[in-house]
Amino acid sequence: MESKIIETIKNTIYTIPGISSFANYLIDSYDISTDDVSNAVEISKFESIYKIKLHLVLFNGVNIKDVLTEVQSRLKYELERVHEFKQNFIVDVIVDDLK
Repeated sequence: MESKIIETIKNTIYTIPGISSFANYLIDSYDISTDDVSNAVEISKFESIYKIKLHLVLFNGVNIKDVLTEVQSRLKYELERVHEFKQNFIVDVIVDDLK
């Protein structure tokens, strides 16, 4: 299940403008950018609801609120669509850096 979630996140995020890369929340470093989605996603489950925390690096100068709203709505829809609307998802987006 988690591999399907991570694959959906990877395929969806790269279509949204304003995102520089995923952010590795596991390290404390100057450059936290990563291509490894599994280091940028926290997945937890409570009963039948999946909670996704996605860490991102955005381009400097973008409207952060607009990008985050787009990521939340598009990612929630894509995750539920892939799981045939049988699972519920809560998506939290965290901006760890600007490039």
